[in-house]
Amino acid sequence: MASKIILPTIELFSPSTIGGEPFLINDKKSNYLKQENKDFFIEEYRRFPIIFNNDGSQWFLANRYLLNRIKINGNEKFKTLESIASDLMQFKTWCEDNDVDYLKADRKISTPTYRYRHYLEGLGREGLIARGTMKRRIGTACNFYEWLKDSENYHFKFPLWKESIFIVSYSNSKGQNVSKNVKSKDVARVKNTTNSLAIEDFIEDGGKLKPLSTDEQKSIFKALGQIENIEFSLIFLLAITTGARIQTIGTLRVGDFKRVSSVKEKEIKIRTGYGTLVATKYEKTGLIYVPREVYKKIQIYLASERYEKRNKKALPFQNMDHQYAFLTTRGNPFYIHPSDQYLDKYDNPPDGQSIRVFVSGKLKKCLKQNGNNIDFRFHDLRASYGMNLLDALMPLVNNGEITLTDALSHVRERLNHNNLTTTERYLNFKTKHKMKEKQQYQINFENYLINLLDNNLGSDSEF
Repeated sequence: MASKIILPTIELFSPSTIGGEPFLINDKKSNYLKQENKDFFIEEYRRFPIIFNNDGSQWFLANRYLLNRIKINGNEKFKTLESIASDLMQFKTWCEDNDVDYLKADRKISTPTYRYRHYLEGLGREGLIARGTMKRRIGTACNFYEWLKDSENYHFKFPLWKESIFIVSYSNSKGQNVSKNVKSKDVARVKNTTNSLAIEDFIEDGGKLKPLSTDEQKSIFKALGQIENIEFSLIFLLAITTGARIQTIGTLRVGDFKRVSSVKEKEIKIRTGYGTLVATKYEKTGLIYVPREVYKKIQIYLASERYEKRNKKALPFQNMDHQYAFLTTRGNPFYIHPSDQYLDKYDNPPDGQSIRVFVSGKLKKCLKQNGNNIDFRFHDLRASYGMNLLDALMPLVNNGEITLTDALSHVRERLNHNNLTTTERYLNFKTKHKMKEKQQYQINFENYLINLLDNNLGSDSEF
């Protein structure tokens, strides 16, 4: 079967016999010299995947395609490139196992794209892959073939797909209905079998999220208090009071908590995304709004001896403000930023897995001991925040102080949604799915946050 490895770093240059720096090939001095490769915006790329055929040889076309990805976009995330490489590896393995020549389409019935689509549909029907996985894998294969045709001048006797143009309508950030033309390939089209607004137990918001009831949230924070791990307690508290994703919380820095807030400030804004050291999905810029009391708790923690012990084990930054706010006992970040200077020093770059392991292991064990069998993931805290916020605003809507659109726009801003369509799923979920303890949601949101702090994190002196 096909395989891949990850190179810690690759240098991007043009070999030349005139001018430039010498370089080594297999630890031996080369007759060539390094010159700047003007096709690339960067001089090196960290964690570059290399795909191999079944016989151990390089799959040159696929590897050149991956190089082309970073030539077009020097900021291509290593995780994105690794995901593409994994999908291509799966495709090549299927080709080799089924004696498919992926560069030939001699008959319409044997076109590799349609045959691969048929194979993936079979896996989907058997429940072996999700529809989202199927769509991603066939989409990756189609993108690879587009590159072969457009950049490498490969021609196929029969078309690899039929292309159509569809009109897609959606709500923009202002709640206005807009539409745009979208090209779609028949071979890559996967029907959505779920309700577009909501499904019975989940909200579609960058994944299937399940809002937790108030009782479930209280049980989780009670268990966190019993476990007495301040890092996880603060991480969870940030998630439930800001709605931030795991990569955002995991890449918050010491410098993000240097503000001296005034008593009048209820929240402190922290910039995230492109142009900051705090990671977001697709590098989207935005803000997270941290309640003042939560912000103060983190400031006290960062000044504690406990944090200092972890910081001494961490890889140092020239600017201390750039150090991660949350570190493991070994001094590693819980989540590493894609542009981190130390990225290539990790065999497995931290991606929040230690938080997920904590949830599935120690936290759920403690919950079970308390008589609470709660099935949840860390990302569900984001949906819980959104639902908490919407519930806190609904009395204002019912009293006529604000409109429903105002309430949804506020939630959209806090969750940094691209448009109101995603935010409306929270309202749709609320309408269709009755919580068991619905009356407990009708509480003041700010008092709820303070109660969580006082009951489960203790006083400032306990740090």
